[in-house]
Amino acid sequence: MESTCIIPQSFVVVLFLTNLYVNKEMEEEMFCYIHEGGELVKTAVGSVEYKGGRTNCSVVSKNISHSEFVSKVCGELNLDSNSIKLEFTVKFDPSCLLPLHNDGDIVNMFKFNDMFCHVYISQCTECGDDLICPTSGPTPIVASNSAHVSSIGEPPLHISNESPTIQSFGFSQRCAMTNTVQLQPSRFEHSIVGSGHTFPNASEFRDAIYLMSLAGKFRYSYKRNSPKHMTVVCTIEDCPWKITARAIGDSNIVQVHTFRNVHNHCLEDVALSQPLVRSTRASLVIDDVIRSTPEYQPRQICKDFVRQHGIQLTYLQAWQMKEKAKERIYGQPKNYYKLLPWMCERMLATNRDRVLS
Repeated sequence: MESTCIIPQSFVVVLFLTNLYVNKEMEEEMFCYIHEGGELVKTAVGSVEYKGGRTNCSVVSKNISHSEFVSKVCGELNLDSNSIKLEFTVKFDPSCLLPLHNDGDIVNMFKFNDMFCHVYISQCTECGDDLICPTSGPTPIVASNSAHVSSIGEPPLHISNESPTIQSFGFSQRCAMTNTVQLQPSRFEHSIVGSGHTFPNASEFRDAIYLMSLAGKFRYSYKRNSPKHMTVVCTIEDCPWKITARAIGDSNIVQVHTFRNVHNHCLEDVALSQPLVRSTRASLVIDDVIRSTPEYQPRQICKDFVRQHGIQLTYLQAWQMKEKAKERIYGQPKNYYKLLPWMCERMLATNRDRVLS
């Protein structure tokens, strides 16, 4: 005679609610690997490994703010929050490091990772009056002996560490005397490392395209240009160079799909395909120099651009580039004037017997 066991309905409901509560709690938290002092290495088979340094772990809440996250990491690792830079990766591209600057980046870290994530710490030191630069930590991709990043059927992309600097004799002398970090334009040739490279938004992708054209000395055009889908080609007819990128889902993150980084130009084409000067984007080239050497003059910018890029700037273009760089670094001057009414109100509130004129 078979016996049956009847489970009370109330027990089933309690068990279901318990599992639901546990699952919800798990969704609200994330296991975080915290890496410091090593580097990301892309192996010959295409996988990404973290070598060197040390790795710690921490469980973080989905509702944590950026400042709370930084305090938590620094507290657990005994680090100074003013001397580090934080970056993270997403599950669909573990080889690309994304900046972890604010609460929006924290949201993206949770949104585009499942249950666990990787955060990388770079140590920074002061390299001038106001410039902060990394001295150790992971790089987005460190090529191993036979590693490369490319699409199928495309030639390997070789990453070189040799970086000539934009300089003239006078500026080089000032850099040597003041410890100024000099500009390294050749690094812009690899602003996009290959298919799968991601950018926080479409604007940063467009910046990378422009910097590539400036370093590679070619002109490009957009066949399609929207925040969700961009197709970029070389302006020379029959040149195979082409890059396409699309937004990931409903997010602002842009991922490179097609990466054909090969040009086919004759000598006549080279003369006709010099990059255009756009002050807003070209000013990205001198950001680091302006931070460390605010007195970097427009005439010196003109000389250095001719020397390194073969591009003759007008004084007005160089001046506009410097102003755009200062605006990006220090903010727009008009924003400071907006504080005047507030300052006047505070002065009147604390000095009621005074009159402001």
